[in-house]
Amino acid sequence: MNLSSSEQAKNSSVGLGNNRDYWTRWFNIDRPWDDSGDYETIERIQNLYGNICQTGFQIFAAQCRVEGAQDSVFDNVTQPRKDSDVLTLGCTIQGLICENAAQVPARRQCRDYGIQFRCHYKEDITNTNNYFSQFDIRIYIMLALVPILVTLARVWCVMYARRKQRLQNQALGNS
Repeated sequence: MNLSSSEQAKNSSVGLGNNRDYWTRWFNIDRPWDDSGDYETIERIQNLYGNICQTGFQIFAAQCRVEGAQDSVFDNVTQPRKDSDVLTLGCTIQGLICENAAQVPARRQCRDYGIQFRCHYKEDITNTNNYFSQFDIRIYIMLALVPILVTLARVWCVMYARRKQRLQNQALGNS
């Protein structure tokens, strides 16, 4: 079941940066009580929904949360609360895995997690290594202005030297 472009756009909650990036809707495809844990992996999500991001975009980041606790959002940098589960795979673009067997104390069940992905425009990623894409209009203006300023400085120096010479000649002529 592929998400259409309109469904993906509707599911995006926040535009980021250049407004090309967007967050997908929250996915929660597994329940920890159904099997040996909570497996919210990109592979399993794509098997159910097809491409997560629109054409021309790729997954760039992920956020996870404990279902039912809206204030529990975390990612691969910010960790879940200290009383949280031991995660076999933390919140990454590969997904999240919480195995019931890894929990302490033993026999404790994982919480139910959800995940959303940040889709980033591929051109913005591929052009970051391109030397010319790092230039902006200010650099081109400076490159155009430097020869003009050098020429004006030379003209001013020539005019100043001629005026000085003329004043010296007048001073010599009056004496």
